[in-house]
Amino acid sequence: GSVIQPVHMNILNEIRNLKSDRRTDFIALISAAFFVILSLVFFSYTRRFTSNKVKVDFRDVTVMGLVTLIVVAFTKLFLFMTDAAFLSRWGTIPPMALLYAAPIAMGPMLVGLVVTYGEIVWLFTAFLSVVVAMMVDMNFGMLVVSMIGGIAAARGVYGCQKRNDLYWAGLRTGLVNASVILALVLIQKLGDADLWHYIAWCVPAGIL
Repeated sequence: GSVIQPVHMNILNEIRNLKSDRRTDFIALISAAFFVILSLVFFSYTRRFTSNKVKVDFRDVTVMGLVTLIVVAFTKLFLFMTDAAFLSRWGTIPPMALLYAAPIAMGPMLVGLVVTYGEIVWLFTAFLSVVVAMMVDMNFGMLVVSMIGGIAAARGVYGCQKRNDLYWAGLRTGLVNASVILALVLIQKLGDADLWHYIAWCVPAGIL
């Protein structure tokens, strides 16, 4: 029945912050364990599968690992820079538009140029899509877009002979991304007042 004083509020806020920090640490630990399991399953399947049907040497596995690290680091940097440059100044931009603009498809495209076996590139695309989705709090839309767009990107660079082939592959990948994003926005926002606002920002972001 006593009146709450400012010192009481400070104590309550400190308790809330401690709980939040513990929850964040726990989620990070669980995410790390999930990523380790995902990596072990991916490399175990790759080693088992490639022993009979296709040949993937240590160089290819190294390339896939490096590409994964590059895509994750570049995406983190991209989201950080665009968030600071756009969202803080123009609050009308949907945060999902920045996620869809992240160049995730470059990972499968790079691996598709190095590894000639489509099964391995497809498996790598699925692996990378889950990793990216984990990075953005298990976003289902990001998982779907990075999966389908990554497969389209890897398919586009198959058998590339000239630089123009890469440009066309990038254009086709952007169109596939835009189509998938349009479908997702319609499913998630159909009937909402901001439907066209999301379409106007998210679809061009997928092409970009």
